[in-house]
Formats: sequence, C-alpha cells, structure tokens
Amino acid sequence: MATLGKGLLRSDDLGARWTGEPGLPASARLYSLCAAPGELLVGGDGRVYRYSERAWSELALPAPDAQVWALAAMDGVILAGTRPLGLFRSDDGGRRWEPMTFDLPEVGEPQPEARRADTGVPRAERGEPQPEARRADMGVPRAERGEPQPAVRGAAEGEPSDAEWEARSAPRRLTALLPNPWVPGEVWAGVEAGGVFASVDGGGTWSAANEQLPSLDIHGLAWSSGGMLLAATPCGVASWRSARWMEGVFHSADRYCRALAPRPDDPSTLYCGFGDGLPGTRGGIAVSADGGRSWRPSGGVPGGDSTIWSVATAPDAAGLVLACSISGTVLVSLDACASAMPVLAAGCETPAVACLSE
Repeated sequence: MATLGKGLLRSDDLGARWTGEPGLPASARLYSLCAAPGELLVGGDGRVYRYSERAWSELALPAPDAQVWALAAMDGVILAGTRPLGLFRSDDGGRRWEPMTFDLPEVGEPQPEARRADTGVPRAERGEPQPEARRADMGVPRAERGEPQPAVRGAAEGEPSDAEWEARSAPRRLTALLPNPWVPGEVWAGVEAGGVFASVDGGGTWSAANEQLPSLDIHGLAWSSGGMLLAATPCGVASWRSARWMEGVFHSADRYCRALAPRPDDPSTLYCGFGDGLPGTRGGIAVSADGGRSWRPSGGVPGGDSTIWSVATAPDAAGLVLACSISGTVLVSLDACASAMPVLAAGCETPAVACLSE
C-alpha cells in the first residue's frame, strides 16, 4: 500500500499484520503502484522505485519535483505519468527516461474524435472535431470549468490534506495508464480534468478519445470482457463502444467513482471504488457482473469515512479484493466482495494498493 508520508506498507498474511517495506524510505510520499508477477513499480517524488528479483532499485526521473501518479509496464517499456501533467518513457528498465509530448487542448477547445480500428479492438486515431464533453454536476474540478486554479501546496501540519487541496485546485495530472493486452504498443491514459487519450506507438503520440464522455475528470481505467474499455468518472462508469462512450447504470445515489479492477478469472466481473465526493464522507465498492454495463454497491462491504480511492485484485487468488479509502482505511475481501473487513487504519492518506504475486 502506498502512503503519503509513511512509505510503502506490506502484508504477507492477507492484511492481518502490516509492516513498512525496508527497501524504501520510511517517510516517503508514494502515489501509485503497478504490479506484475514478481515485480512492483512504485511512483514517488521525482522517481520510480522498482522491485524485481527480490531487490529494490531507485530510478530517478529528469523532473525531480514531479509526482508519479500513474505507471505502466509493457514489452520492456516503462511509462510514468506525473503531476504536473507529464509523461516519461524508459526503454532500458528505468536507467534513462525520455520526456514524451502529452499536450491537451485548452478548456472548451474541440477535441479530435477517436475511431475504432479495423481490428475490432479499441484504438484511437485522429478524426473530426467532436462536441465538448458534457460536464457532470458533481465533482468537476475547476480546471474543467475553466476557472483559475490556486497554487498546489503540500499537506503540512494545520493545512488541508492532499485530497482537500485536490478538490480545491485540481491541477492536471496523468492519473491512469493502461496497456492493451491484445494489441502491442497500444496504451490508454486517463487525465484529471482532461479526458481519455490513446496511443498506438507505445506512448510516443496520443489522440483524444472523448466522444460523449460524461466527464473529462478521469481517475481509473480498466479492461472488461470482450476488450471493452471502462473509465471511472465523478458521475459513474462509462464504457467505450463503437468509438464513443456510453454511461453505465450505477445503482447508488453516490456516484463519484475513483478506481476500477477486473476479477482475474472472469473479466465480466469488475469492482469499482466510489464515494460521495472528494475526499468524501463515505465510500464503498460497487460490483458489475455484466462487463461494466451496470453496477450495484456490495451490501457486504462496510462503508468507510471517505471515498474508496484504490481497488486491486490478484491473478493467483480470484476472490481476493484489496481496497483503501483516501483517509487510510484498508479493506480486504476473500469472497469477491460478498463481504469485506477493515484490516488497517493507516493514519495517513493512502493513494494506492496492489496485490503482488511472487
């Protein structure tokens, strides 16, 4: 589990006991996790920590002040998305990083329409200008509304938390990176107050895929059954079908969706971390059994004191679901969210969780 100020916490017994990971600084501020069999990438301040072959290495970015909020690894390439908005690519395991161009249109500027590729798997290409995405009524950052943004500050004693500053100022950042497992070189990105973008060359160039997207404020992406892409927005979950977004049915009054994770052995079953806003006063996990078209909150998951910020599943344990709220409550389910139990109150903000298979 990544924390803001307490380093990386780990549990080897399904959450019963938690310890600080000695390979990373105990007071590190960590923002993102990317797990693969035997490997873990951790996003920090101006650097990526890599766990591989049971050892840690520190991979410094050429931007020491950048916060790494999104990570992806594919075909020997590592991508790191940052706040302030930026994207870095490494082809040699993180020893050298190349900054990539990731420009967004100004607020209100028409964005290129994305079209479905001939393969039948979602792929974005540039097309004609599309109408501006409809703004959601709740949870829309200032940047999307075109209002001035106050400067971002860290959370010191007596100051608002990082989540509260995000709600007030919401500087753009790259919040999600998702490679396409069926198409080599294709990767999708979610941008806070910026929408969804796709690349067909491993992150070298990008095009917008925001046709009928209900909100440009994106914080989570996931693949569903049949190669369908899902996006978590402040007003529910949308699916990418026939080169446009379609809103799913979300059976809850609280629809501020922050995280998505598929069940490893059944991609038609997915989990969504949601709540009543940012940082929120309550949260939960919704489950979809039809590939993301409809969602229902799990009655067996206890409501937290803030929005569920991150959800993770494990490829070698089909019913295991790990989740955390932004306020630091950690939940574990062993039965695919039919029930769950709180296992830790971290005492700090917790942006990300992951399940690592050795």
